[in-house]
Amino acid sequence: MAHGGTMDFWQKLTVEWPCRLGDWLWANIAVPLSTLPRQMTLRRAIFLAALLVAAIALAQLLTVDVAFYMAGDIAFYCEIASAVMFIVITGHIRHLAHVAKAAMNRAVRRAAVWCRGRIGTRRHRSVRKPALGDAGSDDEGLAGWLAGLAAYPALAA
Repeated sequence: MAHGGTMDFWQKLTVEWPCRLGDWLWANIAVPLSTLPRQMTLRRAIFLAALLVAAIALAQLLTVDVAFYMAGDIAFYCEIASAVMFIVITGHIRHLAHVAKAAMNRAVRRAAVWCRGRIGTRRHRSVRKPALGDAGSDDEGLAGWLAGLAAYPALAA
């Protein structure tokens, strides 16, 4: 018999009580809402709107501590993210400074090599300027010009 009593309890808990709750909700909420448009007056509409605003205000008032908790939590996450971004940007700036320093050192070395190459090249004394009377033909003038050009290795390359 004890076993049958337990089955009756579970039957009531899982079937009968939810059915009774559904019947009560239907009788007290759904049926009055269906007759509501026929019985609605301006006074009842204003009262319903005030009741709705009060319910929303109460819901916001009860959850304000949760909102403060969430706001504080999100602010903490934003602080962590900003600290991480600060560290990353500091690393990027440090890397950028090293790259700029290396580029500047390379440019200074190249400029020094280029200036030494330009200053070190002089006209060779063996190449003579053509005399005024020697410019008889165009081929000889071109040959003299090419010989003078060969004296400047930076221009020949």
